Amino acid sequence: MAIKNFKGFRLLGRIFSITACRFFRLLEDSNTMAMRFFRNRRNSMISMVVFGFIILTFIFWGYYETEQQSSLGSLTTVNGERISQGEFQFMLNSRLESYGQLLGAAGPRNRELVDFIEGQVAVELVRRKAVAHAARRLGIMVGPEDILAEISRYEAFKDPNTQSFSPRLYRLILESNRLEPRIFERAIAEDLANARLQSLLDSSVRVSEREVLEALELQDFRFRLQSARLSQQNLERHANLSASEEELREFFQSRAAQFTQPEKRRLRIARFDIVEAKRQSEISEQEKQAFYSSQVEDSLDPRWTEERVRALHILISDSGSSGRREAQRIFRDLEREKSSSSPQDFEEFFRQMAKTNSEDYTSAFRGGDSGYVSRGESIEEIDEALFSAGSGDLLGPLQTGFGFHLFYVLDRSSDQNSFENRRLEIKSLLQEQALESQKEKLVSRIRSQVSGRNQDFSPLLEELGFSVLVTDPIDLSAREALLPFAVLQKAFAAPVLQWQSPEEFEDSLFVFRTDEVLEAQPMSFEEAREQVESLLMAERIDQFVQNIAIELQTGEREWESLRALGAQTRDNPDFRVFQAEEIPGFGRSEIIQRQAQSLSEHSPLKGPIYFREDFVFLRGTEFVGSDESDFSEEDRANMREELLLARRATLIRDFSRNALESARIPKDFRQAHNL
Repeated sequence: MAIKNFKGFRLLGRIFSITACRFFRLLEDSNTMAMRFFRNRRNSMISMVVFGFIILTFIFWGYYETEQQSSLGSLTTVNGERISQGEFQFMLNSRLESYGQLLGAAGPRNRELVDFIEGQVAVELVRRKAVAHAARRLGIMVGPEDILAEISRYEAFKDPNTQSFSPRLYRLILESNRLEPRIFERAIAEDLANARLQSLLDSSVRVSEREVLEALELQDFRFRLQSARLSQQNLERHANLSASEEELREFFQSRAAQFTQPEKRRLRIARFDIVEAKRQSEISEQEKQAFYSSQVEDSLDPRWTEERVRALHILISDSGSSGRREAQRIFRDLEREKSSSSPQDFEEFFRQMAKTNSEDYTSAFRGGDSGYVSRGESIEEIDEALFSAGSGDLLGPLQTGFGFHLFYVLDRSSDQNSFENRRLEIKSLLQEQALESQKEKLVSRIRSQVSGRNQDFSPLLEELGFSVLVTDPIDLSAREALLPFAVLQKAFAAPVLQWQSPEEFEDSLFVFRTDEVLEAQPMSFEEAREQVESLLMAERIDQFVQNIAIELQTGEREWESLRALGAQTRDNPDFRVFQAEEIPGFGRSEIIQRQAQSLSEHSPLKGPIYFREDFVFLRGTEFVGSDESDFSEEDRANMREELLLARRATLIRDFSRNALESARIPKDFRQAHNL
């Protein structure tokens, strides 16, 4: 259980380099014994001397505890030093909690997003350890006294009355987070080493006066920037590039080999709906009562002592007027349906609306269901709305920075842990546990009886609760409603007739095989006509645009003539290209910005530049430079600081990359995380 066993505390995510963390907030009544430890000793000199020895011994114990003492497994090793699964899980849980705060839910539920976060956390832990090892090779050392000094800074470990470090409170907090002192203190040591390394690298960076002046001159460099953007549609319309029937057929004949129908497959897909299976799972009153008596009644788990709410959610991410209208339209449909339906039928209707309309990708596929949340786990506006509502309430449209939200409250419990108050959440939890057990049995049975075999197991799969679909011949471009693209890709890579192992995607379990393969076939001219027209037109447009570039360079074509071809033109006088964050009309496009920055009196024209399927030309005129005397001492000082910051960041990034590349890390871990 997380630190919520101590009300108000939050995990020390910052110590593990987690951006969106919360500091612990201390409530005195949770820690009376720990607080008394200091109050009874604060005036005793002898006690303080003994206490200092105890603290240092405690730090030594944690810092030098051997790896063999841990019962947890290893994530990987860096230069022979392991990263434990406990450390990884602690940081991962904190990161998932941070994403939950950002997404307005208890945490990300999408499996692909969770996999991404897990990989991100693993690489961060490895990088931090590799850099700390490199720092030690440079002579940067961190000892127990340094760790003690750093830990003593944290308010979470201090007695509020004495403002001094409390070993008892320190240990209680770590135990509540299932975190070993050794792991925590090692992370402190690594962060201190990295901070000292950064300070050392920072002090090694220098910037000359000549470099400062050159940067100032670039910053003040300005000219008239003109742009012209030509779309393919306008070029087709204005440049008369159409092709005759004879030209199309000739083009097809010259490239007939590239016009083929793709391979198609007839697939047999068995799908087990996990969400529906959970909802259909029967939990008896006796089971709920037994769970309440053993797990809830005397529990200190905040899940059972805090207010909780479970709601279905629809998000319209457009925060403008069109998004508001769309949210209001959906809300009116929901209101009409609610007024004429039973609660069960309306819940199903809302779930279908969420699957069709919601842009909250973490819950839409689950019918908008993000599970139970406590106060503080959603953004403030949503928190206030949900915890002011009651079971069965329909809420919205509620506007936040994420867009417009609609909610249907399924359950709203108070902070009492009575059986009646927690009945629905207990049922949901038991359904999840039953479903996990059912899934494990399903997967085990399918792997032992179905996977790798060629027989038609459709009857068995249907008996196990799967729905079985045989598709028409489809290719990889197919978009079947109940067939995720990831499953489609694996089906096309699988041997014919052989059932594949179960694949879980979002909240469905898939088992599949290829029944039949239809090999790629040559296309007739009529079948390929659309592709032929597209390819021939693309070639002609490309050649036409290349000719425009040559004519602009030689002066045979005037810049203003581009408007006659339908070009969108912009004129930006006195444009400081090295100060601008974006190029007007092109946003923050790096390629357009780089090309604009390369314009000069000797090279005043750039293009064609391919930008979002359009062709762009840039022209610079009226170039103006600066002289050294134009820059004040303040200008020079500010620029020097900017250059120092940029170089320090580059140096630290390069050092980190080199430390990671030279570290001894298992090959399979490097390959799995692209290190």
